[in-house]
Amino acid sequence: MKLAVAAHGKRVATTVITKLLYRNIPALIVASGVIQLLIYHQLLLAGDFRADIIQYFILILALFIIYLFVCFSATKSAPSQTISVRNTRIAAVLVIAFSICFRSLMLFTKPTLSTDIIGFAWDGRVFGHGVDPYSFKPSSPQLDWLKNVTYFEFHDHKDVITPYPPVAQFAFLLANYVSSSLFGFKLLSTIVDVTNCLLLAYLLNITYKDRLVGGLLLYSWSPLLIIEFSSSGHIDSLPILFILLSLISLTRSRFFVSALAYTFAVWSKTYPILLLPIYLQHLRKREGTSVSLRYFVTVCLVSVGLLIPFLASSGLNVFMGQFRYATAWTFNPSLFLLLTIFIRGFLGQDLITGIAIRMLTGLIFILVSARILYIKCPRDLEGISYYSVTALGLSIILAPTVFPWYLSWILMFCSVIGVNRKTLPWIILSTTVNLSYLMQFMKEANMIQIALAEYMPLYSALMIVYAAPRIRSRIRL
Repeated sequence: MKLAVAAHGKRVATTVITKLLYRNIPALIVASGVIQLLIYHQLLLAGDFRADIIQYFILILALFIIYLFVCFSATKSAPSQTISVRNTRIAAVLVIAFSICFRSLMLFTKPTLSTDIIGFAWDGRVFGHGVDPYSFKPSSPQLDWLKNVTYFEFHDHKDVITPYPPVAQFAFLLANYVSSSLFGFKLLSTIVDVTNCLLLAYLLNITYKDRLVGGLLLYSWSPLLIIEFSSSGHIDSLPILFILLSLISLTRSRFFVSALAYTFAVWSKTYPILLLPIYLQHLRKREGTSVSLRYFVTVCLVSVGLLIPFLASSGLNVFMGQFRYATAWTFNPSLFLLLTIFIRGFLGQDLITGIAIRMLTGLIFILVSARILYIKCPRDLEGISYYSVTALGLSIILAPTVFPWYLSWILMFCSVIGVNRKTLPWIILSTTVNLSYLMQFMKEANMIQIALAEYMPLYSALMIVYAAPRIRSRIRL
């Protein structure tokens, strides 16, 4: 009896707190938004983030703490059908308004954390002058007549063919026509990212209205996305745009449009190809094998259509940049680093061993994915999002190269789900991954210590989420 009374009292208290919190969400958003604006303004004043990378990380950490608190509050307070939707709409408008303000401030910072934007601008310049960007390396003498721009000398990868896929190249071309300056490319990435915020709001509104504010906060207020897209100008906002369009079309049973958008996502940045089995399994379960097959055929045909003009012009050079990235690049790995240390201890440090390690990690990904992901049939958008988070998370754990902006791929799907025990590990990594910049810009940085500080919170959280329940269940048995 006492236990029942205590449980009832706890439920009443939780309901009261939840309603109070929910009714004050707009005020909480305004207060936290103003504080974050001040921090972003401080980042703007800092100018070159590399000059004091410790200060940069401290400011990012402060932003993350506020961001996570607001996301958690909005997620926990979103429940009730009895509460008017007026606060939800006000809160959503406030979230988007502040997100635009945050991004606007970061637009005017220098892209000092990464020089990738120079590669975007160069590809756009080459393509804009009628030259296939896959035809020549930037250092090629055939392109000397285009090198009279101030940023070319800072291009980090002059001796390799561009790795960016065809749809990304058309985006670079568009940005070059609008403005040939680096600012124009940052502006394009920011506009696409704001569009993503609006598309996410629409998707949540037609599927999971109770997650609208929490999910929108999780994406649009992420310090990682704001820095990487608006300050550094990374193009990863583009595949996210097409993924969101494909999911919206999928929920509306517009399968051809969904397949078209999904294919554009793949050829904006190739990582969405990992999600194709999840899409196909969902369609097979929901609509039958014939619809799933038509979706796959559409993806293949549209891919061929996008590649043919570049293959005709530059041949297999279209894939050379991607091939070099997959076989030669290594930066900020986790499990891949452990495998490398272990295997090279036995086989040595030659090129063949390096390729063998990459093939092994690829095989591990395929086997684990086939076991826990690709044989399952997600029934709805939430299922697709959960399996996508798992697939992309597994790829990041095993990848030889993990740049901070790669976490944007996972955050978009986390935003559909909301803050819970299965998405929290990746939300945490979206902040600790900024520690990788210390490896680049801090003198005498201890790479092992930084890697441990970056990845241990992730693995600890994953252990709690997946291993702890099984251990408890076995103890009970």
